[in-house]
Amino acid sequence: MRTEAQHNSEVVGKGDSGRFLRALNIFFRTTLIAVALLAMVLIRNSYADTITLYDGSLNTTPDNQGWLYITDPLPPPFGPGSCATQSAGGDVTHLDTNCSTGDSAGYFSKVPLQSSHPLMPELDRAAGFTISFEVQIVSEFHNNDDRAGFSVIVITHDLKGIELGFWTDEIWAQGDIPLFTHAEGGFFDTTSGMIDYRLAILGDDYYLSAGDVTIVNGQLRDYTSFGNPYDIGDFVFFGDDTSSASASINLASISHVDRSITVDCSINGDCGSGFYCAKVEGDCDGAGVCTVIPESCLPADDPICGCDGRTYANDCEAAMAGVSVDYQGECSTSTLCSTLGNDRVRPSRDLDVFRFYGTEGESITLRLEADPPERGTGKRVPFAFSPHLMRRRPVTLPFEITIPLRASGYHYVSLGDSRGGVKLSRGEKYMGDYCVTLDASPETEATFMRYLDVE
Repeated sequence: MRTEAQHNSEVVGKGDSGRFLRALNIFFRTTLIAVALLAMVLIRNSYADTITLYDGSLNTTPDNQGWLYITDPLPPPFGPGSCATQSAGGDVTHLDTNCSTGDSAGYFSKVPLQSSHPLMPELDRAAGFTISFEVQIVSEFHNNDDRAGFSVIVITHDLKGIELGFWTDEIWAQGDIPLFTHAEGGFFDTTSGMIDYRLAILGDDYYLSAGDVTIVNGQLRDYTSFGNPYDIGDFVFFGDDTSSASASINLASISHVDRSITVDCSINGDCGSGFYCAKVEGDCDGAGVCTVIPESCLPADDPICGCDGRTYANDCEAAMAGVSVDYQGECSTSTLCSTLGNDRVRPSRDLDVFRFYGTEGESITLRLEADPPERGTGKRVPFAFSPHLMRRRPVTLPFEITIPLRASGYHYVSLGDSRGGVKLSRGEKYMGDYCVTLDASPETEATFMRYLDVE
C-alpha cells in the first residue's frame, strides 16, 4: 500500500514505504494470521500441473482460501481501520477501495516469517509457468498516470518480477528504471465482463493474454530496491496497493500452471532471449510457438532446408540458428541467400550478382526479401535484371517481379551498388542478410547460382 510521498520526491518508490512497512510489521507481530490459517480451505485441481489458488464458486473470499487480506490502514487495534470492503457471492469476491483513494487493500500470497499460501509453488521462470486469473474491473480511478487502482504482482523465486496495473481501458507494466513508472502497455476493455487472463512467464519475459489476444508483453523487472514485498521470492498479489488510486473489482479465480508454457509467436522477435519462434514444418509464414534454442546438437547428417533458404545438417542445427524447418533435404537452388553491406573495402558499395540459364518465352518470377523479412520491410535495394533491366533501380522490400524471357541464354540478377550506382540515403537503404528466389521451370531453377561477389 502506498502514498505519493516518495513518488513526488524522486521516483525511488511507489509511495510512503514507511507507512506500508510499518503496517506490515505490526501485522507480522500479531497472532491473527495463525488464527486465520485454521479456517483455510485448501483446494487442489485434479490435474497434476494445475493448482487452484482461489475458487470463487465456493462463495468465500480469498482470505478463507489461503490468501492474506491486508488493508492500509490496518484494522483496530493496530490502526484506525480502512473503509475498503470485500464480500463473496455470486461466484466472485467483490473488492472495493473506492471509498477513499488513500486507502488500499489486497490479497497477499506470502507474509515473511509468518505464513504463505499453502499451495503456492516455487515460481520457476526458467521452466516457465502461468498465473491464470478471472477478473472484471467494475470501476477504477487514479490521480496520476503511474498508478492503478487494481494491480497484479508476480515475483519469481529468484526475485525477477512484473507488476501490471489495470485501468478500465488499458493494462500496463510498472517500470523499474525509473522505478514504478508507466512502461509498456496495451489498450484493452477490462470492464466488459469477467475476463480470463493468462500471465505467462518464461525466461526473462512475461506475456499477458486474454483468449487469443496478447495484450502486453515485455521483460521482467527488478523491483528489489524498493524492498518489501518486492524482495520476497514466490510472491503474488492481487488488489489495490497505492494511496493514489482506487478500484472496484470482481475476482472469480486464480490458478497456477507449473509447466513449460506455450507462447504463440509470428517471428523470433516475439519471443524472449534464448528462445525462437518454432513453426510447423513447411509453414514458414504461419504462427509458431516460442521454443528454447538448443545449446548443442548431436552429430547427425540429416539435412533440412530452413525457412531462411539455407541448408542445415539437421533440424537441431537449424534450431540453434533460430530457424524453423521448411522441408526435409537440402534446399533447392531456387532460393539463394547472402548479405549486403559486408564488403570489407567498400561496404556501402557492396554488389552481389546471380546467374541462371533460361529459355525464350519462359515466364519467371524473382522475389527479393530481407532475412528475416520483417527486418527490411520498407527499405530499398538497388536492383537490376538483365537483359530486361540493364540499369539498377531502387526497389522496396519485399519485392517481386514476373517477366517473360525475351531470349534463351544466361540472365543476371544484381543487387547493391557499384561505382556510379544508385544513391540512397543511409536511412532508406537496406544492408544485411537477404534471400533471392527464382520461380521457374525445374530446368531453369537448377541453373540458378551465385555468380559474382556473392559472399
